[in-house]
Amino acid sequence: MPAIRKIRIVNFRFNNGAKLIPDEIFCTENAEGKPIDTLFNLDNGGGKSVIVQLLLQPICPKAKVQNRNISDYFQKGTDHAFVLIEWALDGSHNSLLTGIALAASTTADDENESKTIRYYTFIHDYTRAGDKLDLISLPLSQRTGSHIRPISFDELRKYLQNRRVEYYPSDSLRRYQKRLEEFGIFYTEWENILVPINAVEGGITKFFEEYKTSDRLLDKFIIPGVMPSNDTSTRSLEEMFINYAVSYAGQEKNLLLKSQIRDFTDKLQGMLQLIKDMWNAEDQKIQSIHQLADHSFTLQHQIKLNKERQQQLEKAISDLKTNSF
Repeated sequence: MPAIRKIRIVNFRFNNGAKLIPDEIFCTENAEGKPIDTLFNLDNGGGKSVIVQLLLQPICPKAKVQNRNISDYFQKGTDHAFVLIEWALDGSHNSLLTGIALAASTTADDENESKTIRYYTFIHDYTRAGDKLDLISLPLSQRTGSHIRPISFDELRKYLQNRRVEYYPSDSLRRYQKRLEEFGIFYTEWENILVPINAVEGGITKFFEEYKTSDRLLDKFIIPGVMPSNDTSTRSLEEMFINYAVSYAGQEKNLLLKSQIRDFTDKLQGMLQLIKDMWNAEDQKIQSIHQLADHSFTLQHQIKLNKERQQQLEKAISDLKTNSF
């Protein structure tokens, strides 16, 4: 699967408008441009859940986090924001840009709050020579001194269309997600795993509680990952499982596959204690190496001190012999 290189967030307000991300780029790559695991360390109230919810939007528009709708952040008619993700493509030096523009409903104004949002998505792969429409270069804001003014929701739409960037209105969401799949980005993985994990407080604990037995692991995690889905409009795990059950009912090969996977997961569970023992043994080995290194350093230091004392004694004896004559 492609890996995230950079994230750009423009003109996003949160905490009831008290905090603003004017135009920020978050890099998740090393000096060589290779994507790496990255930790965002923010204080309580610093916007951790907000950033997670924003990251979900270019793949799963309107995704909730901690029971909060993304539309809750777009209450006034002028509220709008842009979220972009740059990906490193598998087996290629090329990059892929995915983005979403979000704005308050056209019915919102300073007096009436919006309960829905408008959005469109876009894709651009950096395969053409001299391409300037990458995540950093895309002109999403203008800086005048210390002031940053974002371009409007419609201005970006026209800009993308004039430059033949792949543009998808909100009613073309499925077509957009099918296009993402061509690059190895599967919205179902985000929708069925990342969104539920972040939907409520403690979601990751609740999510993994569903897979305490091998049967639950098979039926709710592995089988959905290997079985095809004929209903692209499914929006919940429960509906997806029903469709899968109908699609493979009576299919001998699929039932055999389930049996084989169950045997495999049972064997994996049997290996858990062995893996834990190996981990503990390796941990003890590392601790022993550290202790040995400490003892070696102490011993070498003591040998050095003894040699210095020996030299001092030898010199003192030599001086005594010289003075005696």
